[in-house]
Amino acid sequence: MASQKEITGYNIIDRGTVFTGSFSCDGDVRIDGSFSGSIQVGGKLIIGKEGNITGDIVCDCAEIEGFTEVSTIVVRKALLLKSSAVLIGDVSTNTLQIEQGAVFSGVCKMPLPNKQIEFPNEV
Repeated sequence: MASQKEITGYNIIDRGTVFTGSFSCDGDVRIDGSFSGSIQVGGKLIIGKEGNITGDIVCDCAEIEGFTEVSTIVVRKALLLKSSAVLIGDVSTNTLQIEQGAVFSGVCKMPLPNKQIEFPNEV
């Protein structure tokens, strides 16, 4: 069995794929298809330009280019909204970067200096 450091590549939900339910993994995930439900990613979550997510998200890092509508997205480290991103919902993260052209509608919770947000382990 491979250790965490030996895991390479992405788990991919490709264009034309529709996934409904609960998804969990220790590695990285790229979504270019449609996902509805809860997702927990131990690594980086990438939502491509054609990606469409509705549900709840917990991950270490996230990069969003597509459409995402959540009740909550919890990103333990850094969240990047690319210029084509649409994010609707509430965010908890340590770092938020929003490129010009991106759309964010919701509430963002970030830690104060020298404080930590307690992030849930599961969705």
